[in-house]
Amino acid sequence: TLSGEIKFNYSPYYGLPETKDNDATNLDAVNIGTADVEPTVTSLAELIELKHVADLVKVEKVELVKEENNYYAVIGEEQVQVYDKFETGLIPETLTEGVIYDITGVFGSIYKNAPEIFITGIEEAEEGNPLDLNGDGKVTTADIQVIINEMKKAEGDQNVTEYDLNSDGKITTADIQVIINEMKK
Repeated sequence: TLSGEIKFNYSPYYGLPETKDNDATNLDAVNIGTADVEPTVTSLAELIELKHVADLVKVEKVELVKEENNYYAVIGEEQVQVYDKFETGLIPETLTEGVIYDITGVFGSIYKNAPEIFITGIEEAEEGNPLDLNGDGKVTTADIQVIINEMKKAEGDQNVTEYDLNSDGKITTADIQVIINEMKK
């Protein structure tokens, strides 16, 4: 946590302010301390929509995937880069396929139009696959039934955050297809 008035020079970097010439800051006049802060539990879809920028966030039940030198939190087709900006060493050197994580971090960067989470915590999720909607430990037709039940509700009563699996903003048979694709693996 920071408290106090902060002054610094900045310049835009990919559309966001970044400090420039750190000798011009007055950080010596700022109190820096720690506090218990609860992260905002959110979805990858909300982060992709650039909600919660500069907030401490937690994304639950994501797969961690490495592509070249970059790591990504992934659910279905959605992905957000996970970056160890604070050099925590929390990202596992070797990733095991199928292991699902809960990731905490600061959603504070849009690098080349791609959202990033600066990781501050990672742990294996208590539950498995994020497409296991009924929590029975496997992805089956029972999870399709969860989507069907949600589709039967009035549009305003549907839990789009939880059940819009293809991130198109609505709950449709396309979300069922996401589960079917997972079942084919």
